[in-house]
Amino acid sequence: TFNEPYFAGHFPGNPVMPGVLIMEALAQTGAVAILSLPEHRGKTAYFAGIDKAKFKQMVRPGDTWTGDHHYPQQGTGGCRGSDRQGKRKTGGESRTYLCVK
Repeated sequence: TFNEPYFAGHFPGNPVMPGVLIMEALAQTGAVAILSLPEHRGKTAYFAGIDKAKFKQMVRPGDTWTGDHHYPQQGTGGCRGSDRQGKRKTGGESRTYLCVK
């Protein structure tokens, strides 16, 4: 919502959700998805990196934003995440790395 504190300073008069918060949301939901797999139950996921993140659209107050995760190769520690506003892709694809211990 518009009342989130990060909108006040990012950017005054032109509020946009910070890209770092979009990436954090993808990382956290990716960790939940990986840790729900039977082989990772009871473990901890640590955020380890991002490759090829691009922001194609701005996410503004009131927008509905969703994230998707795909795990092309199990055991690599990586997943592909993408995000959307309705049918428009906002962030393209990025590869998020999580270390599970």
